[in-house]
Amino acid sequence: MIGIVIPLIAAGVPFIIEFFSPKSSLVFDAIGPIQIDDAKAFSISIRNEGKAVERSVELWLPGKLEQGKHKIDSSQPVTSRDEGKTTVLALGDLRPSEKMDIAVLVEDRLFFIWDHRVKDLRVISSESKATWGGRSDEAWFIYRAGFWAFLVILGLGIVAGLYQEHFMSRAAREKMILKEMEKLK
Repeated sequence: MIGIVIPLIAAGVPFIIEFFSPKSSLVFDAIGPIQIDDAKAFSISIRNEGKAVERSVELWLPGKLEQGKHKIDSSQPVTSRDEGKTTVLALGDLRPSEKMDIAVLVEDRLFFIWDHRVKDLRVISSESKATWGGRSDEAWFIYRAGFWAFLVILGLGIVAGLYQEHFMSRAAREKMILKEMEKLK
């Protein structure tokens, strides 16, 4: 019975994965902005993690880029247009598993992009709206707290080792070692 069920389950797993995986999944994350004097630079990565082609992908910036005061570098050709108080970068189509990187340098001190506003960038296609794929605030907090906790534990281990080696009496150390050896029996 098991010899029949296992191959049937193995044959059905790809169909189950196909059924539950999303057809459309556009994800973006950003690095920056980095500010030097009046210039700001930031980089945006857009990935198609779905199974369908994302058509007419656009990046909506939170401010308007002034003519001659910005430079855009991209892994694919990009065109820009103004939509009121924002600038829209038309990126074209993204095939499944394809990634596009866009770097923007703005030499305008009034261009409004700050670290907390990077997540407010809008990336849309004709089929869907992209989700933020970068590190969340909670993950960043856990990363920083974990780093400092590791340093504290490492420091405490070094202090405990120095104490046992140089400051603990020989009799107390032998007693502790014998007690640990008894636990192993």
